[in-house]
Amino acid sequence: MATERQIAANRKNALRSKGPSSRAGIARATRNAYRHGLAATPGAIVLRQVEELAKEIAGPSAGCVQHAMACEAAHAAIDLAHVRQAKVAIVNRAVVAERGEVSDPIAKANSLATADAAALMARAASCFA
Repeated sequence: MATERQIAANRKNALRSKGPSSRAGIARATRNAYRHGLAATPGAIVLRQVEELAKEIAGPSAGCVQHAMACEAAHAAIDLAHVRQAKVAIVNRAVVAERGEVSDPIAKANSLATADAAALMARAASCFA
């Protein structure tokens, strides 16, 4: 546990902290939220995917509570698919950079991750059915 002296020193240091000051640092910091988009608010397409997967998980005769739980499970499965998609994209960009290939790594990552996401959603649906 921090002592009163450490807490006071932390507060004093926090008051002086103003973030990056160079142009390059500021430019880099402004892109932090857009790097992978995993914390973004889900759009209409994702919400539709969640609803479709939730219907598959819960089944046609699900009650309100079952449907809500299925929505949570579907949202988690789709979030996991997006995380995997971001991971695949990062790995593919690293491999392309290492090999010095000139091909489009983002298109390659998107095609691989889309297949991975579809497989994950299918597995999630079969687990909860």
